[in-house]
Amino acid sequence: EFPDVVQANLQILKGTTVLRRCNEIRAHPRLSAEVPQSVTSKYVPLGPLQPTAGAPAVVPRTPARGSAAAAAALRRDLLELDRDVTVPLAGGAKGVVHSIPWESLGTGSAEFMALYGTKYPLYTGAMAKGIASADLVVAGGKAGMLCSFGAGGLPPDATSAGLDKIQAALPNGPYAVNLIHSPFDDVLEQKNVEMFLKRGVRIVEASAFMKLTPHVVRYRVAGLERGSDGKVVCRNKIIFKVSRTELAQMAMRPPPADMVAKLLAQGLVTAEQAELAKSVTMCDDVAVEADSGGHTDNRPLVVLLPIILATRDAIAKETGMRVRVGAGGGMGCPEAAASAFQMGADFVLTGTINQLCKQSGSCDRVRKALSEATYSDIAMAPAADMFDQGVQLQVLKKGTMFPSRAKKLWELFIAYPSLEAIPAQMMERLEKQTFKKTVAQIWAETRSFFIDRIGDPEKIERAERDPKLKMSLVFRWYLGQSSMWANRGVEDRALDYQVWCGPAIGSFNEFIKGTYLDPAVSGEFPDVVQANLQILKGTTVLRRCNEIRAHPRLSAEVPQSVTSKYVPLGPLQPTAGAPAVVPRTPARGSAAAAAALRRDLLELDRDVTVPLAGGAKGVVHSIPWESLGTGSAEFMALY
Repeated sequence: EFPDVVQANLQILKGTTVLRRCNEIRAHPRLSAEVPQSVTSKYVPLGPLQPTAGAPAVVPRTPARGSAAAAAALRRDLLELDRDVTVPLAGGAKGVVHSIPWESLGTGSAEFMALYGTKYPLYTGAMAKGIASADLVVAGGKAGMLCSFGAGGLPPDATSAGLDKIQAALPNGPYAVNLIHSPFDDVLEQKNVEMFLKRGVRIVEASAFMKLTPHVVRYRVAGLERGSDGKVVCRNKIIFKVSRTELAQMAMRPPPADMVAKLLAQGLVTAEQAELAKSVTMCDDVAVEADSGGHTDNRPLVVLLPIILATRDAIAKETGMRVRVGAGGGMGCPEAAASAFQMGADFVLTGTINQLCKQSGSCDRVRKALSEATYSDIAMAPAADMFDQGVQLQVLKKGTMFPSRAKKLWELFIAYPSLEAIPAQMMERLEKQTFKKTVAQIWAETRSFFIDRIGDPEKIERAERDPKLKMSLVFRWYLGQSSMWANRGVEDRALDYQVWCGPAIGSFNEFIKGTYLDPAVSGEFPDVVQANLQILKGTTVLRRCNEIRAHPRLSAEVPQSVTSKYVPLGPLQPTAGAPAVVPRTPARGSAAAAAALRRDLLELDRDVTVPLAGGAKGVVHSIPWESLGTGSAEFMALY
């Protein structure tokens, strides 16, 4: 039978509350280290729930104790993330708000940081055509932040020049390089992989893949070797961006045996590497890309992330191989990043907001437009790299005619078999208003690009025999040039700027409004390291505020000003030293004890006392429905 509406909603609410209790365990240094992971596993509705009896209870709020000065001092202590904060309570009692190091934000954050040699459970995702510039990658890397170079869409010589700068400045990393799926330019994807292997690029961010290709499989398998301890070592690490479950599935499993066999036959991998490929996944990490700028399926993160986490867990149970999962698309403020970690992300990635930063490969005119954009100033338009397949990407619509002009090109591509078939009046309008060049001039430039820069004369030969392909290449000239015009700030093509942008730009602009990161205040565009550090710090402060709200005594006695919204007040210092990895103490007690603790955790109406090593004890507090949100009790009482 179909589910009962009350049961369906009660189970979602109970699962929410169990997740809050599990996150309380993960945020507590001792509990997170000693409680078995089975205790904090994913909530599954095992049977019908009884509706809450009686009227909703309203948690009384004790008038705040102490002075405004005391509240301000407590707020300052709360913003110092590296130490516990002791809070005096009525009757001489005390409450503790625990320190939250970066590596404890997600279950797999410490491992993510250790693998990539970064100090943060965050990386800046690539923006193609060098928008995620070498300067941006170097600035982040020098601060210990992993940043991905936007090699997608660049000719090989430009990618090589970017790598020259990055590898000279960051000989030991951290940095990543983007490998974008190029179904229309297979030679470009192949040459990029060959370049990465030759130059010792050890971290690749794979994006826009609609299927696995021999090139990305080669990159992964060519880095396999057996260590001195007999274990498989993956020298070539991959962060795989995905936006669908079927894409996640292929990234979370071993490289396809048939592709590996062909690579072996071609002499591109060794027999040992082909054998080792059976015991590794295609990637180390999956980055779930939700409603992002550029290539996107516009999926909401709150739907997509839990589904892909469940997919990961099912594959891990089946194969014994488990990858970490991170979240991107919409990461423009601390609340977004905090929600991703709360849902189970091991790390987060930012994108759109970094184009606004002064180190990006864009121009100041674009940066200014982005600094004034809201969440709704975006539109979908045809993508240059997958134009023939009708793939679209998300762009800024404010101040540019690119979205409408690009859509018109797609309509013409669908309607006519060749350039010659387009009505003369329409073609004249295209050449004068959109291209501002004749088709003959565009074709000459296109020939030169593919033959001289890409080294793919065969593409031109095919296009001169195939009128539809030639039309595609001419239209793609405009789509490709429009992003270049935006990056270089070409004045007379401002109405044709193609600016990849997601709705996160609106939340970021709201987050930095009136602060030192706001260009209207500082007179300069923000620094990429500061922008990302502030989001990460705000995420951690929000986690501490939620710890206060989840504690019955603290939530009742601590003034609301202490848990107010985080505002970036001044520059932050990058974390010093190498990332710390939180050691996990082997779980104490039997499986039966862990199962009993899990049962207690599911009983939401009482505190759970957890025995710890050395005779200590930890407490996981009860969480009534009315404490889930700051205004939940009032909402329940009113209605």
